[in-house]
Order: sequence, then structure tokens, then C-alpha cells
Amino acid sequence: MKLFLKIVKTKIWLINILKVNLVFYFLKKYSYNCLLKERRIDFKL
Repeated sequence: MKLFLKIVKTKIWLINILKVNLVFYFLKKYSYNCLLKERRIDFKL
């Protein structure tokens, strides 16, 4: 039973790390796209 709990905790921990990484990835991608759009607007001007 203790081992099972340990495995579950580890899985939850791993999933949380993955979630955080995904969030950071999307934030980076989004901010990068925003920068590109701003640059395009600058080029048009």
C-alpha cells in the first residue's frame, strides 16, 4: 500500500512538471508570435 501511494505521488508530481513545461512552452510560443506580429506592423509602417 505504501509503495502504491509513492507511485501515485510520483505520477502526480511528473504530471505537474509536464503541465508547467507545457504552459511555459505555450507562453513562449505566444509571446514570440506577438513579437513577430509587432515586427510585421513595424515593417508595414
